[in-house]
Amino acid sequence: MSTSFDVIPLTDERPTFGAVADLAHLRFREFLSVFGIHAEFNICFEAFKSGVSYDQKTSRTPSSNESFGENPEEEYLRVFLKEIDGSAFIYFDKLSDFEETPQDPWWRLNLHLEDGGNKLPNLEQKKAKGKEVDRLWYITRYGGSPKSIHLLYGVMAGAMAELTNGIVTSSQWDMSKLPTTCPDFYQWYIAQHMRLGGWEKECVEEIRKLAKTVG
Repeated sequence: MSTSFDVIPLTDERPTFGAVADLAHLRFREFLSVFGIHAEFNICFEAFKSGVSYDQKTSRTPSSNESFGENPEEEYLRVFLKEIDGSAFIYFDKLSDFEETPQDPWWRLNLHLEDGGNKLPNLEQKKAKGKEVDRLWYITRYGGSPKSIHLLYGVMAGAMAELTNGIVTSSQWDMSKLPTTCPDFYQWYIAQHMRLGGWEKECVEEIRKLAKTVG
């Protein structure tokens, strides 16, 4: 089973890979510190041509000053922690769909915001900006990946949204809290993992053990 977070950027300027990695590293470290975990993990990216499986080893490493998601139709990203096995994947798309559904080109935007979107302040302005920017980014964690990757992909979604003043949403999480923006997203995501039991708590305990080997 896979789960995803979707990010709707609301700024024209694209962040650099370096900016995304640095902010995600900071937020990941802050996230772990809430649970008393103090360790440094390195966040890395690999870029792959669309339609090419990452296990074919045809990747490239984006430079830190390269614009994040500049070639949405050409590449997808593998994001991972250097010290831990496992990955999440980031995909880039347009928010609009004029080619397949010209009669309703903004169905993706409406789908993402129709449930719970009224919780967002200035919703109509955000919709208008989303149409102007016309980007949809999403990060996916696939079944079988380590629990530590579950922590990473949520923090990464927040970093992508924070740098673009964007909206985070998902049809696979608690729609009473989503869609939302940062910093509310981080607060909600931390709260999900502070519950006394459940799978999210297991994720924290797994990375606590891994942190002892990283230092």
